[in-house]
Formats: sequence, structure tokens, C-alpha cells
Amino acid sequence: MSYFEEEEDEGKPITQKAIHESLKKNCGYVNSPELNDVLYLHYRAFTKIKNLDPYINLKALWLNNNAISAIEGLSNLKSLACLYLQNNIIEDLNGLEGLDSLKTLVVSNNFISNITGLSGCPNLTTLEIDHNRLKQPESLAGLADVPELTVLNMTDNGMESEKFAEYLLKIPKLRVLRNTGNPVTRNMDNYRRRLISMNKELRFLDDSSIEFEERRLVNAWVQGGPQAEKAMREQIKQEKLQQQDENRIKFRNMQRQAIIEAGQSLKDHPELWSSDEEESETSSEGNLFTVSSDDQFFITNGANDETKDEKLPLSPLKIEEEHKEPEKSKITIISEEKTNEKASDKFDVDELD
Repeated sequence: MSYFEEEEDEGKPITQKAIHESLKKNCGYVNSPELNDVLYLHYRAFTKIKNLDPYINLKALWLNNNAISAIEGLSNLKSLACLYLQNNIIEDLNGLEGLDSLKTLVVSNNFISNITGLSGCPNLTTLEIDHNRLKQPESLAGLADVPELTVLNMTDNGMESEKFAEYLLKIPKLRVLRNTGNPVTRNMDNYRRRLISMNKELRFLDDSSIEFEERRLVNAWVQGGPQAEKAMREQIKQEKLQQQDENRIKFRNMQRQAIIEAGQSLKDHPELWSSDEEESETSSEGNLFTVSSDDQFFITNGANDETKDEKLPLSPLKIEEEHKEPEKSKITIISEEKTNEKASDKFDVDELD
């Protein structure tokens, strides 16, 4: 009987005929199985994994949306990096032994009630095990076998106890955790704060990312409660305002410098003049004000003329105020004509006498 006529007594196993059909459909190598690195065997109602031993260089295997009840027949796939088994009827993770290269395992929408059998995948980084039956915290104990795990999706598993968080400590490199749809997200006090504080590398929790600002707030909350968190929130607000002011001043200085390099005068651009507050702040940093002969204004950083310090423009109004000539003294000067006139008047009076 040829392999095209293979029959099984029970179920519908993966046959060589089915594999060849898939390879032809997806432009694979039918006569050289070792040359294939991808194999699509999904949506075929298979019940048993078989006949994959010749495909030793497979890197990705799609077995999702079948009727597979057990993981088996994969031990010869030493190069396998991605395995897709979602939407089957699998009850446990046994059968993954020897898959040292496996990095991504997707077993969503199955009937798994306990994480076991991952010791054969020491380099696993992504585990999608959502929509299963991981209801008890102890069902996560097997995560300790995959310390390189960075992405864990355990959405909609019926997890209720907050003790599940203790098992996450076994995977110190965890960066992405999806846990929505589990009752624990509602039952656990300060759920998000506590998970962020416990998992130092976590960057994404449920449906939102964890920014540096949020982690600062959480750290403050851990150290001093709500009051410390409130104080940190105000501190962050002030830091943002200060940064905005600094950015605005830097941008204005860049605009001034561009105008000067274009041979224009800052007097024609009043919108770029600094406020007194900004100039007093600048002068307090030890800057020297200088004026060029062609009516261009600069702030020179540093007192040494030999250094090539950055030149920043200074407000023309400020320059004019600092270099204004002193006001003349209010002294009445009598002209010579007036003096002679008054002298003449005096002489006439004397003669009359």
C-alpha cells in the first residue's frame, strides 16, 4: 500500500499524503523534506501528529484548528522555533521534550489545567496559553522551567487567587503579561500597582504599557503609600513644566542663531526677544554679554576668549538698557547773550542811581 493510500483505524492522523499536498500548495520541497523550514497543517481536522521525522529543519509548524488531543511526534524537530497548536483539544503540555530551539509556543483555546512539560524547552520566550483552565495558582508552577520567558498570555483562564503573582517571580525576565478576563484582576487589591512593583522588568500589563513615569509612581506608593504617590505625581508635573521651559528656550536660541547666520538683525524679530526672567536666569549661570560691531547680539558661555564657546543671542532690549549713556545732569547753562543782557540791565540801573 502506498503512502497515498494510508489509513488509520482511529481518528485522522497526519499522513505523508497530507503533508505533500500542503507542500505543493505552499511551494515547498516535496522530494527533499530537509529543505523545508515551514509547514502548514492547520484546519484539517487532524487528530494525531505523525510522519514529521524527515522534516528536521522545520522552524515553524502550524497545527492549529484541528482535533489534536496530545502533543507527540516532535522530538526529531531540533530546529523548531515556533509551534502553533491553538484551537485543539489538548489537556497537557507533555511531549515537548528535546525542543531546545523552541522560542514561541501557542496553545490558546485548549483544555490545559496545569503547566507541565516545559523543561524540554529551556529557551522558550513566548507562551500563549490563554482561554484554558488554569484556575489554581499552583497550575503555574511549571513556569519555573522556562526562566527565559518574556511574554506570557494567560487571559481568560478563570484564575481567582492573588497567590498566582508569586509564581510570576519564577520568571524574572517577564516583560509582557496579559491577564485580562481573570477574576483576580478584580479581586486583588491594588492589582496593577502590586504586579508592577513585584516584576521589575515588566513593560506591558494587560491592555496598556508601563511607562517610566508609572513605575516611579508605583515605587513611591510602595515606599510611602498614597501620600508619597501624590507627592511624586506633583514632582513629575513640575519636572515636565521645567523641561518644557528649557526646550522652549533652546528652540528660541536656535532660531536666533539662524537669523544671525543669515546676516539679519535681531532687532527686526521682537518675537525672539527674551523676557527679563529668562535673561536674569541666563546671567546667573555665569554667562558674559557681548555686542558685536554689526549690531548682532550674543551670549558667550565662559570667560576665556580663547575657547570656542557656543554663542547664543541676547535680547536687543537688554543690551540697550545695559549700554545706555548716563543721563545728563540737570545744570542750567546761561548763554553768553543772556549773560550780557543781564549785565547790561544791571549797568543801566546803576547809572540811574
